[in-house]
Amino acid sequence: MNFDLHLKNHILFKSLSPEQMNRACFDARIVRVGRNEQLFGQGDHATAFFTLIEGQIKLARLSPDGDEKIIEIINAGGTFAEALMFLRAKHYPVSALAMKDSTLIRINSEHYYSVLSESNQTCLAMLGDLSSRIHGLINEIDKLTLHGFKIRRAMQAFLAAQQPLLKQELTHFHKIQRPVAFVVLKPLGIKVKTIPNRDLMTPP
Repeated sequence: MNFDLHLKNHILFKSLSPEQMNRACFDARIVRVGRNEQLFGQGDHATAFFTLIEGQIKLARLSPDGDEKIIEIINAGGTFAEALMFLRAKHYPVSALAMKDSTLIRINSEHYYSVLSESNQTCLAMLGDLSSRIHGLINEIDKLTLHGFKIRRAMQAFLAAQQPLLKQELTHFHKIQRPVAFVVLKPLGIKVKTIPNRDLMTPP
């Protein structure tokens, strides 16, 4: 398989020259795992990192009491376990399980690390790409935060305008059951009083 088609625009590979790419992917290979099949286990030797071509991978960790903690869900295009290479970690701290039939590229960590360690220029170029990526994500968060704030303010204004009408309608709705009335009306500050054979709702 021509790995360039899947890796050439990836942030970890776009700064590599063709010669560096060939060396970094010298023994890279395609790995296919079926649904619910484990790619690697927690504590296994960390000899490679992976790029997901298609499918979905769950990264999870078992707590000392045996509970599973989901760390991340990897979707197509995602890369995982590369941080262990940079940290020189020897073992995977999580397990990787396919949630769907999945196809991945397995990249040898030592080959990739060796290419980077020989070229300061490549490392600096990659840092520039990573910095741009981080700034782009921060801008997206800012946009989403502002958008969410505007929606919340609009909803608050809408509910404030509708509250008097809602109180009036509910006041005359005597057949409503008390448990339902309590749940619906309490946040609006409407008191629910019980009298024989019916509930009476009165505005505060």
